[in-house]
Amino acid sequence: MCPFGMAGNCRYGDRCQSLHGLQCPSCLKLVLHPHLTPEEHQQVHINECFNRPIQAFDGVRPEDIECGICFEKVLLKDDARFGLLNCEHAFCLQCIRQWRSSSNNQNNQVIRACPICRTPSHFITPSTTWITDYDEKQRIINEYKRKCSNIPCKHFNYGNGQCQFGSSCFYSHVYRDGTKGEINIRTIQNGEEVKVLDSVRLWDFMENFAEKRNSPVIGVTATIS
Repeated sequence: MCPFGMAGNCRYGDRCQSLHGLQCPSCLKLVLHPHLTPEEHQQVHINECFNRPIQAFDGVRPEDIECGICFEKVLLKDDARFGLLNCEHAFCLQCIRQWRSSSNNQNNQVIRACPICRTPSHFITPSTTWITDYDEKQRIINEYKRKCSNIPCKHFNYGNGQCQFGSSCFYSHVYRDGTKGEINIRTIQNGEEVKVLDSVRLWDFMENFAEKRNSPVIGVTATIS
């Protein structure tokens, strides 16, 4: 089978002359041989994938930590950055972004979770350092949000514009006199019923924009000394 297709990055797609596999329901990689039966898929790959143990990184050098998707050493790749989630599984930033972008047809709860253990992770934190401590991860994210909250939102524009991200926006919605702006809740009326529309989540927008532009996520780059 096509090794690039198995890794999820074959440039030829349906035009590839090599055989492409079927998608594994656990890791979502195209690694199941299309000529095998479902029972054989279960024996050859799926059981192993579901029962894959959580990696233990105690005593492991950071440069030896492997991505849980491509199984390459993260810090030896051209883009040597981890994509931190809310669990202890390690992924390189590029792989976890591609995994999420290639899972558009999956349930949103699956997409916003770890590919291995399904721990919910609503966004990815780029980091040049591997961090396992939950409190340290939260400190980095909260520090970034705190800094953003002191920067006036360019979409709100001191009350002259409108920010589509609403209450999920990390930036400050203030008027020029320093007073805080109100969050407008979007609604739609249908007959006698009024529905509140879901606001666009800023982290979703940032991740999708970065994927389309093939550029780093506008966000935290954690560097721990």
